[in-house]
Formats: sequence, C-alpha cells, structure tokens
Amino acid sequence: MKALKLVTATLVIIFVSIYLLKTKTKENRYTIKGVVENYNGMIYINPAAPLTYYNGFSSDSAEVKDGRFEFELEKSDEHALPFFFIIDKTLAYKSDWVLLEPTDHFITIDSLYQYVVPHVANQNPKFLKDQNYLAKYQDSLVQIFKDSWGTLNSMDIPEVDYLKEVEATREQLEEHSEDVLVNFTGKFKDSNIAFWNVTINLFLGGYSNKLEMSFENLSPQIKQSSRGLKFRTGLELAKSLSVGSYFPVLELQNLSQERITLNLKEKTKSKYTLIDFWFSNCGPCLVQFPRLKELYGNHHPENLEIIGISTDESFKIKNWQLVVQKHQLPWPNQLDENGALTSAMGINKFPTNYLLDKNGKILEKDILIQDLESLLFNESKK
Repeated sequence: MKALKLVTATLVIIFVSIYLLKTKTKENRYTIKGVVENYNGMIYINPAAPLTYYNGFSSDSAEVKDGRFEFELEKSDEHALPFFFIIDKTLAYKSDWVLLEPTDHFITIDSLYQYVVPHVANQNPKFLKDQNYLAKYQDSLVQIFKDSWGTLNSMDIPEVDYLKEVEATREQLEEHSEDVLVNFTGKFKDSNIAFWNVTINLFLGGYSNKLEMSFENLSPQIKQSSRGLKFRTGLELAKSLSVGSYFPVLELQNLSQERITLNLKEKTKSKYTLIDFWFSNCGPCLVQFPRLKELYGNHHPENLEIIGISTDESFKIKNWQLVVQKHQLPWPNQLDENGALTSAMGINKFPTNYLLDKNGKILEKDILIQDLESLLFNESKK
C-alpha cells in the first residue's frame, strides 16, 4: 500500500510539473494573427535590424490559408518587424516594419506592394502617433522619388549618363530622408519609433553624419540603454567606413578557413585597392566578375589590387570556395563568416565596394565599374 501511495504521489508531482511547465511556456509566448488580401502561400517574419537588438528573437514562417496566418513568438522586448511574401522564385514583397510589444496582436496586410505599413488592431497609441507623424514626411519623399524616376525614364541619354543620374537622384533622396530623421528625433526624443528608425537606417545605409546627429538627439535614457549602447558600438564601426577614414582592421578567414588579419593601413604595392563585399548566391555580385577580372589583369599590381570579402553563412562556405574556383578569381578572397563584422558595420547591400588609396584611406564607396575603369585608364597614361 505504501508503495502504491508513493507511486501515486510521484505521478501527481510529474503531472503538476508538466502543467506548470506548459503554463509557464505559454506565459512566455505571444501570438500574432492576421489576414493578407489576395494571397495564399508562405509568409515570413524577419528582424528589420541586426539580431543583437532582438534578445533571442529568430526569424519564423507560417502558411497563409484562406488569407489568414498565425505566428507564436517568444516574449522579450518590443520588436521592429516587417513581413515577407515570396510569390515565385523571382518575385517577392516586403511590408514596411511595425513596432510590436510582446503581447497578442491582430494584423491586416491589405496590399502586397513593397513597404506598405501593416495595420495593427491593438497598436500602442504612442507608437502609432509617432509612426503617423513620421509617415507624413516619408510620403513626401516617396512622391519626390516617383517624380524623379518618371523624369529619368523620359530622358533619352546614354546608359552611363543614365546610371549617373540615377545615383545622383538616390543620393539627393537619401539626404532629404536624413534631414527628416534629424528633425523627427529632435522633436520626439523619447520615441522608440525614433530609435528604431535610426537603427534601421544604420543597418541599411551605413554611417552618415546626420544619422549620428539623429542618435545624439535622443534622450539620455535611450542612448544609455543596452540597445542604445549596442547602437553606439555599431555606429563607431560604421563610421570607420566613411569616406576619408582608414579602412578598419578586420579578423577574417582565408580560402583554407585559416584566421587572418586584414590590415590595409600598411602600405600596399598598388596605388588603389578595391574591397568587394559579396556572397556566393548574389547574382549582381557574380555578374561583375568578368569586368573586374579584366581590370585586374590590365592594372595589377601597379595601380590595382582587389580583395574580395564574402559574407557567406557557415553552411555555404563550401559553395563560396567553389564559386571562387569556378570564376577563377585571381585576387585574394577572404571570409567574414555569417557576415558578423559586415552587418555590424552597416553593410547589408551587395555588392558593396570601397576604393582605398595605397595607405588604406577610403576614397569612395560603391564606385561604378566604368568609373573605376576611367580612373585606372587615366593613371596608366601618367
């Protein structure tokens, strides 16, 4: 009888423990339910900025059935989250990001156009107010973009001039956008929407003086928080990649996956060095290789050195090595595994390149190949 009582007591303890564990697990999770207009398929939820700001959050996916979807996520801090949809292998859409507190939400996505802001039924009123205030200024920038794009497409000019006009227009829009952010952070110093906008802008576009001004506008509470300190570190790293700065010393891997130190502050044999950030499944990255190889063959070593830095994930390292071999890339190729350093420096668009002088100082970011070709041609004539 005593044995039976002992077994019964043990079973009760086990069942109670399981119940408490399930209850605790449920308490530590929240649900995002929603609807998507005219879509059935997979929906993906990804961070809008580096994972270091998300305290353990990871990407997730769900199936949209009859226009409805559901995610269950771990509770932590608020999250800036966009949603992604892949229509086919060549067509994808991304919503704008929304700032969500760790509580149950119902979200409506009424359009699959790029960067549409999802409607959140129980959005934090302050988040919504700040978001709407900023959106008014951003809408004016969108109109400027549409007008500029329409004008460019109506111009009958050579492709080289067209590309230069596109780049000039893009830079002008970026400057307007940065002015808006400086103004916004000056008025909304305690705004989490303001902080996330600054963070996402660094993640997508890298360092700028006005971005630093925007961060400095924020309240001491935000700047001294754990997220604010992380941003400060990322800002300093990204600042080291601004024109006029010396390219930072990086700890990378070579093709044999041996640890190496890339230090371009030491003088190189070539007058110019092109640092090319890429990854092995990046179509635009691979397309540029033939022209870069031609330039390298004509101007190396006197006037040109190229160093490739791949951001491939751990499970794609073999693919990176095979791509280097397949394209017979003659310059040094190195690896920033999982893009850890690259992401921290605000490089999230590929390919991205930096042109350095022989002392490792950055002369230009994202130089067009035709402009590099002209520069090297003129050097070879001296």
